[in-house]
Amino acid sequence: MKVDKTEVEAEDRHKPSYKKRCLSRILAILFVIFALLIWSLPYVASTTAVRKIVEKTIDFIIFGHIKIDEISLRWTEPCRISGIKVQDASGREVLQINSVVCSQGLWQILTSPNDFGKIEISNPKINLYIN
Repeated sequence: MKVDKTEVEAEDRHKPSYKKRCLSRILAILFVIFALLIWSLPYVASTTAVRKIVEKTIDFIIFGHIKIDEISLRWTEPCRISGIKVQDASGREVLQINSVVCSQGLWQILTSPNDFGKIEISNPKINLYIN
């Protein structure tokens, strides 16, 4: 049986080259990794390390110190910050809030930044010190 050279060349033209197949696999893997990173961002932002960074950033803005017990962020569920305590420069507690809950998830907040939905502040206590 004799194979026609033009038939073999035609088949080779229709097959993707090894480099193209390899590149498409690498791109697919990178896309999956990128999607997993984006999906896990709220969970990473809820960790203790990120909470400490947030506290230090706020400490530079206010005259005092803030302590946050927990940050819970989700893409589609309500976002919650629990155990907020603010101290003045003397170390006296001036604000305590059990929790702040935003009814919108991160996705809704990012896609419509002017609409946080319902924000519920639970059990706020403010101490006013007069010198």
